[in-house]
Amino acid sequence: MLFLLDTDVLIAAKNLYYPLDRIPQFWLWILHHAAYDHIKIPTKVIDEILRGNKEDELYKWIKTNRGALELNEVVDAHDWLETLTKGYGYASVEAAQQDLVEQRADPFLIAHALSDTGGRRVVTLEKVTSAPMNLPNPVNRKIPTVCDLLDIAHLDTFALIRELDFRIPLTPEGSRTQI
Repeated sequence: MLFLLDTDVLIAAKNLYYPLDRIPQFWLWILHHAAYDHIKIPTKVIDEILRGNKEDELYKWIKTNRGALELNEVVDAHDWLETLTKGYGYASVEAAQQDLVEQRADPFLIAHALSDTGGRRVVTLEKVTSAPMNLPNPVNRKIPTVCDLLDIAHLDTFALIRELDFRIPLTPEGSRTQI
């Protein structure tokens, strides 16, 4: 299984749960799984982060580790079109051009997952905000809503941690003590 990370997963991890300087094990864990092609970050997501503050820790971490983290493949044109029309609800490719102009990473993330729905899952912290019968304007659709419309499995950071068994050793020897 390949897990594709959304920008918000990395930003929230850095800012809220796993600061790079306090819990480096989380970031090493991501790199470990990236090396074995279990976790990857699509190019457009990386580019989105690298448009940010060059002094930010996440910017520096992504820049340093890009080679290991990057899903280095071109989005299939059919998957891209299906993501925009069926997932985002655009009536035509022309209507979707704004996503290309703004360089939003979400449609690319989803299109990469669409290329192999049995072997890829999207990891995001976005939440579904409306019922399917009341879908918001295409540009405002959240990743889980679009994934659901395209039958793409998705999960959040905490489910990923359980799925890939992230643990921090509690003793210097690396053994775990019983609670």
